[in-house]
Amino acid sequence: MSPTLARDAAAGFSRHLGLERKLGRELSGEVRFDAFTRGRYAADASIYQIMPAGVVFPNDLADLEAVLRIAREEGVSVIARGAGTSQNGQPIGAGLVVDFSRSLNAITSYDPEERVVTVEPGIVLERLNARLKRDGLFFPVEPSTATRCTIGGMTGNNSCGTRSIRYGIMRDNVLAIDAILADGTEARFGEVGHNRGLPLPALSPQAGRGDPANPSAACAPSTGRWACSCGRWPTCSRTAPTACARPARMRCSTPTTSAPRSPT
Repeated sequence: MSPTLARDAAAGFSRHLGLERKLGRELSGEVRFDAFTRGRYAADASIYQIMPAGVVFPNDLADLEAVLRIAREEGVSVIARGAGTSQNGQPIGAGLVVDFSRSLNAITSYDPEERVVTVEPGIVLERLNARLKRDGLFFPVEPSTATRCTIGGMTGNNSCGTRSIRYGIMRDNVLAIDAILADGTEARFGEVGHNRGLPLPALSPQAGRGDPANPSAACAPSTGRWACSCGRWPTCSRTAPTACARPARMRCSTPTTSAPRSPT
């Protein structure tokens, strides 16, 4: 084995004791730096394998804030992970893996009338749809790994699925994301309609409800094309008015998704 490969192999199995002890003191969630756990999180559904420095399972937002602060102090990168179903290596790396699926997986608010649900990033798509189904709704982005993939991972990958031609991909269905940046700054990422160069039309009573009997109630002509009253431009045809299938307002946080009615 070459000296470089030998050094990299040794580094992969070495233990970052300073980082491990700091995390263990300040987190209420579990901290794992043993070789077995790190080996399990060194891979996803892709062909790639990279041994992480460690794995943490934050119990709440305070844990997550502590993880980012300590990683910043120790000069270690942070890798968010859901179910690890990606086939391109997104949730693996040599940094600190943060598994959201164990504890940060709740539905925090839900409005079936507005078709808006707010969830934590670790919730599994199938579990979310099981709850929405009671009200005749479903979240339309459905990858083949729907029984395991998380909404957070789907958002990061901008996932699609078999219904994407009709309902769009993740960027068409996530209304806003509340995030914590690497430097600890809290930020909200959401739609800013006026930056698109088109005026936002006034909201109609039917905006976001997709009334089949009166499709023009949800769409209005604007500068030579049809624009949704709810500001979701991709959901309306360029040539004819169609019903807007997205909620009209954003009252949401990390990540917030819209859910259409279940197909009949």
